[in-house]
Amino acid sequence: MPHFKNIEKEIVCGLRRTCVDVLNFSGKFDAKYIPDHMTTLNVAKSIGNLNHHYGVPYYIRFEKTYNPGWMNIAMRNNNIREPLTSIKVRLLNPSKKKFKEDVIKLSDYLKNNNMKHTYFASILFDREITTQEEAKKFFKKQSIIYTKWVNNTIKKENISSETKIIPIYESISTVESYNLSNEVINENASKEIFFGGLIIKLNKES
Repeated sequence: MPHFKNIEKEIVCGLRRTCVDVLNFSGKFDAKYIPDHMTTLNVAKSIGNLNHHYGVPYYIRFEKTYNPGWMNIAMRNNNIREPLTSIKVRLLNPSKKKFKEDVIKLSDYLKNNNMKHTYFASILFDREITTQEEAKKFFKKQSIIYTKWVNNTIKKENISSETKIIPIYESISTVESYNLSNEVINENASKEIFFGGLIIKLNKES
């Protein structure tokens, strides 16, 4: 059986990679430049780091449902047909409506398969945050909000949940800091960006 702590660690690595990708592509963290499936791909690739050979011990699959645009990551042991876990990824600050829809689907996966856990993952970001202290307060508030949303969604199910927000801090120099010859205009242009890796773990109660 997989060590689920390792899976969670790789989910965070995938979220961190997406934060850097968005900054590389747009020079600022703006969700309109990057679709959800960029995060999904990065998380799947990071989980692939758990394999010591291609597809061994895990197959990582992208699965689409009848709902257009809804894609999740399925992990399977390469010698067992039943899925080990399912992971739904959203890019940034998921809305209550989208979040609850995703949690319902993930709880359905738990009920209809032999899986013990499923995951929801996303990036949390507030462009107004400029210090680690502000970030910690933001993450604490968001943890309360998402925990409440998930508990209200699964309260009639034989399912429990765990909410984690892992700080992802990146020190960057924004695109505005450089001219076309790549010479630094402002030596103090580097600044820290504060992200949070949101992971919701759903557990099937025995």
